[in-house]
Amino acid sequence: MVEVLKDKLAESCSNWLDQIEKHGSTEINIAQVFDDLFTRNIIHIAFGEDISNQEIEVWTKTDLEGLRPMVLKKIPFGQAIG
Repeated sequence: MVEVLKDKLAESCSNWLDQIEKHGSTEINIAQVFDDLFTRNIIHIAFGEDISNQEIEVWTKTDLEGLRPMVLKKIPFGQAIG
């Protein structure tokens, strides 16, 4: 599990370095970084791969009162759990 976490961290660091090279700097929200890092790590461990960016279909209400019918939406898996 630690190896998967190290791979995810290395991926994040690589992305930051790419942004720095391209734009001269980057801004990091460390709370969001840790949330994404640990979420993706757990997903990878649970499913054997990181499926955070794969789309899933979910039924969702169109209003809180439930007056309108539910609709089927496709959203990234990571957005569905976050």
